Amino acid sequence: MINNLKLFLASNRNRKRLLSNENSTGKNILETVGVIVDKAHLHTLPDLNDLAKKLGVKESNISLICATEDALPENEFSCLKASVEDLNLKGRFKDPKIGNFVNSNFDLLLCNLKDHNDFNIYLIKATSANLKIGRDKEQSKLYDLVILDNGDVAVFLAEAVKYLKILKRINYNE
Repeated sequence: MINNLKLFLASNRNRKRLLSNENSTGKNILETVGVIVDKAHLHTLPDLNDLAKKLGVKESNISLICATEDALPENEFSCLKASVEDLNLKGRFKDPKIGNFVNSNFDLLLCNLKDHNDFNIYLIKATSANLKIGRDKEQSKLYDLVILDNGDVAVFLAEAVKYLKILKRINYNE
């Protein structure tokens, strides 16, 4: 008898929670976006940044990081540079800006990497995000969603929007 009462109360609470779900109110649930690229895909930053803006994310809530040991060319985006040299012996980042990126709990993390070396894998694993989207089938365990696009960033972005709609993470109309 008591177990039935507990079950009834729990199902009532779940029903109320489902009825008050934020997704049904039309509210955009993506508020923060992190982007990880490598030097080979640095040219895709404008496209990835534009996608985040189209998804309703404020520009101040979009964080960009480039995983490379090389110097970054000057561009219009403030992109952090991260490499193995930025790690201390405890496995933490020396630069607090990189540490803040990794410790930010992003709603969405977009990863556009050509090479999944040990550092890039560490960076993806260490960065906390509710949903991680990447492009490498070989590293599918790193991501919640892998999009196979044959190197075409336009396909990657279109598929990302499509799946975010399916997952009810966005309300996006072109």
